[in-house]
Amino acid sequence: MKAYLFVLLIAPAMSGMVSAQSVTYEIEPSHTYPSFEADHMGISVWRGKFNKTAGKIVMDKAAGTGTVEITIDPASVDFGHEQMNTVAKGPELFDIAKYPQASYKGKMTGFDQGVPSRVVGDLTLHGVTKPVLLTINQGVLQLVASNWFTAI
Repeated sequence: MKAYLFVLLIAPAMSGMVSAQSVTYEIEPSHTYPSFEADHMGISVWRGKFNKTAGKIVMDKAAGTGTVEITIDPASVDFGHEQMNTVAKGPELFDIAKYPQASYKGKMTGFDQGVPSRVVGDLTLHGVTKPVLLTINQGVLQLVASNWFTAI
């Protein structure tokens, strides 16, 4: 199974960043959904998301610095299909008994007029940590074309 898309929707947490000093924003769990698409035997695409997240964003617009820290509960995986959710939680995919948490930690870069354009960081999923570059597009962090599961 190859993951092709990992999107972290955090628009509400980013909206209101206007201070000239370092400010910490708590991730709003009801508006933050790491989601993904995965190839299914070359004939269809599975789309899923994680419903439980936590974390924070720290940003100093004037200094052009910031960090993103997100924790993800893999047990909250949601394909919109209960049978697939059950399989995904098992040892074939996320193995939530062995790996109960996923995380992303990164630094904001590419600031233009106080607004970052990307986050350079590491995603830890299924006990594996890999570098992941997220682009920021109107408050949405996005990674496209990652072959994450090929190494798991």
